Amino acid sequence: MRFLGKLGFSKAFHRTVEHRRAHNARYQLSDAVELNVLSLIAGARSVDESIRVWADNVLRKLGGWDNIMNATTMGRILKTVTEQHIS
Repeated sequence: MRFLGKLGFSKAFHRTVEHRRAHNARYQLSDAVELNVLSLIAGARSVDESIRVWADNVLRKLGGWDNIMNATTMGRILKTVTEQHIS
């Protein structure tokens, strides 16, 4: 999971996507995208499958996550992105 950090995923994402949630939001768009990217690598094909992948305690700890968002939260975050957010 650390390979995304070594690739500069977070910096590249924030340079490309101008999307911010409230400062008190528990999860950001970058969190949802990172979870989905890693889930796709693990074989997930939907948001629900992505959440199931991250339900594994060992995998979550390896990824540095104490908790993960539920499918409803992830879907809500992803639905807020529009074409105007992408530069």
